[in-house]
Amino acid sequence: MLKPKRMISKQEAIEILDKCDHGYLSMIDEEGNPYGVPINYFLDKSAHALYFHCSKTGKKYRALHLHPQVSFVAVAQTQIIPDRFITHYESALISGTVSFIEDEQEMRVLLGRLCERLAAGELAKRPSVIDMYINAVAIGKITIESISGKRNVDY
Repeated sequence: MLKPKRMISKQEAIEILDKCDHGYLSMIDEEGNPYGVPINYFLDKSAHALYFHCSKTGKKYRALHLHPQVSFVAVAQTQIIPDRFITHYESALISGTVSFIEDEQEMRVLLGRLCERLAAGELAKRPSVIDMYINAVAIGKITIESISGKRNVDY
């Protein structure tokens, strides 16, 4: 790393992942080209994994089946400091392997957790929304194989 003083502990990187609700998933597409997309997710610390949803018919789904090795980054608290030509930030980067959840009951539980993360308190419509999308959505699990983080707050 160019500036090792910006490195943070694995625990701090996990805390960043836990507080963010979106990040950027990088993979290899069907043609072998780099492909990155923003995704919503939630962290399951006990499973050492990130979970996300996607369409079962999309480019991301097809690419991840062909090339399950991925990289994912979440960035929090960015602030550009114009007069100093720097950016204050904190980020977490993981590498891992994607697998897809096949069991419908497990998918329902995980979709409920994703809904709670992204739309906390919206309980009334949650079951009908999950019922509406359960057959069209895939739930991906990124098993975290490595994690690192950086922070620049050079006050």
